[in-house]
Amino acid sequence: MEDQIELMVTYLVHLQFYSEDTGELFSRDKQSKLFIHGIAPIVDAFRCELLGPIDLIKTGNYRQYLDEIAKVLPIDIDIVEDDFNRNVSQLTTQELGPELIVNFLVGPIRSNLQNTEFEKAIEDILFLAFMRYKTLRPREELQTKLKDMYSQNDSCVAMLYNLVLLRLLVSKYGGDELQYRVNGWVTKYSNDLVSRIVS
Repeated sequence: MEDQIELMVTYLVHLQFYSEDTGELFSRDKQSKLFIHGIAPIVDAFRCELLGPIDLIKTGNYRQYLDEIAKVLPIDIDIVEDDFNRNVSQLTTQELGPELIVNFLVGPIRSNLQNTEFEKAIEDILFLAFMRYKTLRPREELQTKLKDMYSQNDSCVAMLYNLVLLRLLVSKYGGDELQYRVNGWVTKYSNDLVSRIVS
């Protein structure tokens, strides 16, 4: 059973994010990939962070598990817990095995981190568009453009989506040199998007 739980956590960490085989970061849609030397230990540290207090899940202490994760990672516990409760309320006790509980708890943790970081990146892109280009376009128009690009799996947006999660993880588990490299990639993709939404 422990092996299955560990496999589930590994799967959820890597899903549409990272290839353990090639050491590459995927874009959100897995259509593009990017090799950044040194990210394998970062992704593994994230996986280990999620596995560390896994016994709390096994004993049914789900909120305590989230509290432990929140000591290191900036998750919104209430949002993750609500998402978890909504998912498990639709299943019977017989259907709800340990692997499903892990899926419904760890998946929303990653989603919450990723969505929060992506929303911050979008705000930064909008700010840069206004400051750098002194654009007269309304903010809502630029936001709509970015949302359309996201929904159409634009390659730049899809890669930025995963890069900002990686940036957060590197800030927790990596060194200065790797942070510099990852920030460089985030800046590159952000600048590309800024110039595209104001054109």
